[in-house]
Amino acid sequence: MTNLRRAIAAAVTTIVMTATVTAFGASAADQAVAKSGGAAKAVQTGAQEEGQWSKAVNGLQARIVIKQESVFNGTPILAPYLELRNVSGVGNPMKFAWDIAKTTIRVLDADKHPLPPPESLSYDGGGWQKFDLLLPMTATISFSIASHGAGVKGDMAGLMDLGPALVREFKRDGKEYFFELIIDVPGTYRPNSDGTYDWHGKIELPPVKVPLTSPKLDAKAARAVIDAWGPKLLSKNGNESAEAQRRLSLIDDERVAPWYVKAVATDSYDLRFAALDRLGHLGGDEALAGLKIGMATQGKDLIANCSTAEVAEQCAENIRVEAVAALAHSPHPDARRLLMAMAADSSKSVRLTAMQACARLNTPEGWAIVRKATADSDETVRTEAARLLKEHERTK
Repeated sequence: MTNLRRAIAAAVTTIVMTATVTAFGASAADQAVAKSGGAAKAVQTGAQEEGQWSKAVNGLQARIVIKQESVFNGTPILAPYLELRNVSGVGNPMKFAWDIAKTTIRVLDADKHPLPPPESLSYDGGGWQKFDLLLPMTATISFSIASHGAGVKGDMAGLMDLGPALVREFKRDGKEYFFELIIDVPGTYRPNSDGTYDWHGKIELPPVKVPLTSPKLDAKAARAVIDAWGPKLLSKNGNESAEAQRRLSLIDDERVAPWYVKAVATDSYDLRFAALDRLGHLGGDEALAGLKIGMATQGKDLIANCSTAEVAEQCAENIRVEAVAALAHSPHPDARRLLMAMAADSSKSVRLTAMQACARLNTPEGWAIVRKATADSDETVRTEAARLLKEHERTK
């Protein structure tokens, strides 16, 4: 889960001169969207909040822009971008030492109460950002300060990951939250032998609201985005496919389902996984057909991109586990029936996941699946089924 999200939400660093951001950064797909009549707003499928520029300190201004980068497991992934601009008027390039571990970062609600870190969190990889940046005179630099190692809980209002100790989860509680950042680089003016000089000072950036409400594209704009990025989802260019995954994940529109069905039928593990995640949030018959492909995935379907048959079988098992998770989310009326059928899968991991999902249904049919699992051939499945039944009896 985490590795896939890292692939589709990789940080992008863009260096631009002022007043040239749009022209410099527009992709061919973006231009196609604009030509279709969707205009610039159609390109921005995720919500975005822009903070105000700070006061200039020793020739440097800063602000935060927070973007909804993608959606995974029903949860928008939020990425703060730090924007810096050199207003010093000095001809020599300014060197800025960025170290996220030495900044002060706060997320507060409207009453100034801090949002605490998650009580439980899985984290894979990631680390602290630390590097130097050069800003020529009048230049603006924008870069994501997000990391991509946190596990993503389902159907949250948002997840912001800035490193192992700086993860914040936003519940769907209707509250407003604000992001604050203080940059503090001690030192004095110092010219370097390469003609640059080190910036120093303390900047308290104006707070920026965390975007937790996704914009709703009109039908024409959504169609334009789907037509522009759907074909790129299947691209052999990994970066292009990942960008299509990111863009399309922000659209809840049944018309995107055919592209996800094509993706889940490929021999790409990442594409199948991503497609199943999104198909689980669409309710049409075509989406359900895609989930059925995921349910039936076997090693032979993935062997072309796996080193051994054993690896292919493990990947196929993971895909079927994700199919179970997608069926548990799916609003399609037939999804529950298919979910319960997965409790008879050949893989103990799939059976365990399906049985746990059946327990969460809290229906007579679901509990019948759990009771049947007490006689499963695998001890782990049997033990978990017994635990769930005991807990169910206790809370009746």
